[in-house]
Amino acid sequence: MKSTDIITFKPDLFQEINVETYNAISDDNINRVFKLLREHNYLTISDIVTELEKTEDPKSESSVYRYLQKLVSMKIAVKAGKRIHLDQDITTRSEPLYCLTARAFIQDIKNIQEKDRTRLKEIISYGCKVLSQLHPDKELDEKKIQTIMEKYISRHFNDIKEIQFEKDEKDKKFLQSLDFDEIVFLYDTIRWFGFLLDDDFRSEYAEAVKKKE
Repeated sequence: MKSTDIITFKPDLFQEINVETYNAISDDNINRVFKLLREHNYLTISDIVTELEKTEDPKSESSVYRYLQKLVSMKIAVKAGKRIHLDQDITTRSEPLYCLTARAFIQDIKNIQEKDRTRLKEIISYGCKVLSQLHPDKELDEKKIQTIMEKYISRHFNDIKEIQFEKDEKDKKFLQSLDFDEIVFLYDTIRWFGFLLDDDFRSEYAEAVKKKE
């Protein structure tokens, strides 16, 4: 029996997610389905069941469906077409295909809830401590650095989202060759070099990081 896939949805390169979505993806079972979609791009429920049967913790179709619906409800996954099964060129049945809504997911700092901001400040504080050891001649203003992080990470994410990355076939082929970690690295590279090229960022950074007298 032959089959053919009809694809009706193309994932974005990046997608921002809030902290609730990030935490939900961290659930063991949902994360297993998420990773399979990330690895294989387009899968049916039966595909996912087959892949999970290769592990020590297989799941039923009903369980996989439930995990998928959770991803769909969070706008992390979507029905992306269908797989048509053919017998002597006659359609016998079809199955929905699922894929992730983006190639990589970035947590936007502006969406972190107030209860998590204390933790964020602790992380930035520790980061400043490490940077002070690496650059003992510099004095870091943690409060100003906190403000810079919240302001510019959000702004540059929105700027990057507006860019049309796949302008020609060469770009398209290159981007399709990137795996998840490489896409995140691309995003981080664009973002941080974007900061360095931003006059306002450099000005505020100069106020937050000064040379010790």
